[in-house]
Amino acid sequence: DPGGEPGGFDALRQELERTYDVRPVSLSDTTPLPDSVRAIVALGTVDSLEPAQLARFGAFLDRGGSLLVLAGGMSLGGGGGQFAAERRVGWNALLERYGVTISSDLVYDLASNEHVGIPTQFGRLLLPYPLWVRAVSTKASTLNADVDGLLAPWVSTIVADSAPAWRRRSSRRAARAAWTGASRRSSRGGSSAATRSPRASSRCS
Repeated sequence: DPGGEPGGFDALRQELERTYDVRPVSLSDTTPLPDSVRAIVALGTVDSLEPAQLARFGAFLDRGGSLLVLAGGMSLGGGGGQFAAERRVGWNALLERYGVTISSDLVYDLASNEHVGIPTQFGRLLLPYPLWVRAVSTKASTLNADVDGLLAPWVSTIVADSAPAWRRRSSRRAARAAWTGASRRSSRGGSSAATRSPRASSRCS
């Protein structure tokens, strides 16, 4: 629990406890997570993660652990979300390694949303509220076959990169190694770097 979103998650915890052994995980603790921990639910948004914290959760994911991050890129105020301001998502420093980031924005849907009551001098008036997005289930998967829909109030977009950061770094290292090797062979009178360059590119793609 990063401590960013107090309250509101008791129902989720109680539901998980019906099937799983649920225990708290402190964000400030930097000791390796035990092998008995298979999945972590991170509730709330932190501004940043220290290198030791990144290493701890990175090692957990590298050994096959699962991480569900419930965080948003905007802070709401004014009661009922009347005002919103951008905020840093500290989890992105970890998520971007796997090609995913949480944006500092708000999703809205003009066609599929929830109606909310707006007080007027004549009583409460039900109006569509695009920032409370209602997602309709396709029921095409075993995961959502029994789910009719999902209400997502004040959520941020998720950006998925086709090439995660670790893969881009590996590709750049492979390209540099291939180019260096081609250049050395060229200096010894072998094949030219120009003829080796396309082969290096094909390895990196």
